[in-house]
Amino acid sequence: MPDLITNRLPTQTIADWVDPHPRDPNLYHVTDLIKAAKWRAKGRDFRDDTKEFPEGIGDLGKVWEHGSGVIAYKVGERIGLRFLPKPYLVWENITGSLDGLLLAPAPAPAPDGSNHTIVEIKLRYGFKSGGVSIQGGADPLTDIEDPRDNWDWMEQVKAYCYLAGVNQALMIVGHNLSFPPRLYVFEHWLTFTPQEIADTWQMVSNARSLYPLPYPVSEEVGL
Repeated sequence: MPDLITNRLPTQTIADWVDPHPRDPNLYHVTDLIKAAKWRAKGRDFRDDTKEFPEGIGDLGKVWEHGSGVIAYKVGERIGLRFLPKPYLVWENITGSLDGLLLAPAPAPAPDGSNHTIVEIKLRYGFKSGGVSIQGGADPLTDIEDPRDNWDWMEQVKAYCYLAGVNQALMIVGHNLSFPPRLYVFEHWLTFTPQEIADTWQMVSNARSLYPLPYPVSEEVGL
C-alpha cells in the first residue's frame, strides 16, 4: 500500500480563496440596507435578527457563485457580450457585491448603458415546495421558483442595476437536490422600469439613516 497523507480543506477556507475580499465596514452595503428597510417596515431592528443559517451554507454559496462565473461567461458569449466578474461599484457611500456585468463590446455600448446587464448568481437548496430531493416532492419541471416572487432578490437586483446604471439583469439560479444529488440551473432575464429602480434606490438610500458608520456588516446569505 502507498503512503497516504490526508488533510481536510475547510469549506470556509475554500470560500475565502474564491472570494477573499471582506466587506468594508466604512461603506454601507446594499444587502444590509435592504434588510434594515424590511425590518424597519415591521417596526423592528434588523440587528435583533437571531436567525441562524446552517454551518457552511454561506461558504458553499460563495463557491457556487465563483464557479458559476463560467456559466455567465458562456451565456454572454452566446449573445455577444463580455463577462466582467465582480465589479467594485460605490455610489453615495453605498456598495454592493455584484456577481458580474455583461458588457457590450466597444464601441457598441449605448450612452445610457441599456445594452449592459448585471449578473446575479443564487443557489437554492431544493425548490419552492421545500423538497430537497426527488423523493421529497421536488419537481424541477413544475416547481421552479419565479424570482419575481422573491422580494429580497428583486430589491437587491434593482439596487445593483442602479449602481451599474442599467435596467437589465441576468439571474443564474441553481437548485441543489440532495438525493439523488442533482443540480438544476436556470437563467432568468429581468428588465425593470426606471421608476422601479429609482424607487428601490430611494428605499436603500433612506435606510442609511438607521445606522451610523462604521457598523458590523452582515455575513448573511440568501439575499
